[in-house]
Amino acid sequence: MNPTRLVRPQPRTLHQLCSLTLRQPAASRQATSFATFHTNCLGRNPQIHRPYLSARHASTKTKAVKELRTAAINVESDPSLIGTDTFSAINNLEKKINQILSQKDSVPSEDVLVPIMREADQLAAMVQKSTPEPAPASKQSASDAASLLSDLETAAPLARNPAEKLSSLVHQLMLHPPVFINPEMLELYVKVQAKLRQPEKILDIFELYATKPIPKPNSSPVQYKQPKPDRILAAIPTKIANEAVDAALANKDMFLAMEMVENTFRTRAFNKAKLVRKVTLPLLGVGSLPIALYYLAQMYAEAQTSEENFTAALKVYAGGSAYLAAVIGLGFVSISTWNDQMERVTWAKGTPLSVRYMREEERAAIDRIALAVGFRDKNRWGEEEGEEWEAFLEWAAMRWMVVDDVGLQEEMNPS
Repeated sequence: MNPTRLVRPQPRTLHQLCSLTLRQPAASRQATSFATFHTNCLGRNPQIHRPYLSARHASTKTKAVKELRTAAINVESDPSLIGTDTFSAINNLEKKINQILSQKDSVPSEDVLVPIMREADQLAAMVQKSTPEPAPASKQSASDAASLLSDLETAAPLARNPAEKLSSLVHQLMLHPPVFINPEMLELYVKVQAKLRQPEKILDIFELYATKPIPKPNSSPVQYKQPKPDRILAAIPTKIANEAVDAALANKDMFLAMEMVENTFRTRAFNKAKLVRKVTLPLLGVGSLPIALYYLAQMYAEAQTSEENFTAALKVYAGGSAYLAAVIGLGFVSISTWNDQMERVTWAKGTPLSVRYMREEERAAIDRIALAVGFRDKNRWGEEEGEEWEAFLEWAAMRWMVVDDVGLQEEMNPS
């Protein structure tokens, strides 16, 4: 009889991952069920579809839900755990938000909405101190998680938890049609949900930030203007996007962090915004250099007496143009190929320099995901195993990125 051998499972190809994902039932799509594979399999626009989120969170956060259940029971039996002042403040905030929600024929001003969100941010910080730390994703079955969630709904609903209550309040406020979501409110909302450990609600507001109808001020009944999702103003600011990714990673949710990247750094609006804000001004400066060089050549030609003015101006203009072209070209190459900030995720060989520059924020976010999910010890980088890690590697590879490139490791570059 041949001895039994333990064979490490080979990584699935993208086609196999797609097929496996589409064949699996919704409750068991844990490692390969995220929107990128659906997008690449079906050829649709890179839009996030998240019908699996509830099932996946039920199967991967059982221990965390248990802790929230215990916290909810303890808080209801003993409100002093977070302080009666905090409970009173949350109730007062609920009255303010309900007052806004009841007014459907008027547009609330930013002077009213921003202070409410700041107050919610302060309350979230107070609740954060008394909420248990989230546990790593468990490997328990979906049936166990469903049973636990059923018990949770009947015995101690999460609505009794002040964190869940405050999270739902600000979420309802952002969903209210007459409420206009500006960047300041979006940033405060992300901070609140991050402190309350409810990052899965952020994705819905990110989508609304680009697609929610814009209410016209001082209109009664309220009139709305349909926005363009790809406009520059619909881009999620880089700082807010990074905070959302960090919130998902702090909640031990790799797939949610990947979805944050899809809904922020990979949108057309974000690319347009970066093109306008970081590329247009340098291009205008470069475009004005030939004109400035022409006038300098004319001034030199008039000042010199050794040769004809046209010949002298032509020499100065040609030499200056060659010098500027070389300097600008080397500068762009050095900026786009600079990799000192890269740790685990680097660009694949052959990636165009323009792509490297335009998608650097996306690469940095994926780098943080790899650092948070993988081993902390650098000596063990590259030893990670499992279907979830293999899915992450495939997901990064489809974006022209390599995790733990052997040629860039310190051992391969002693100098």
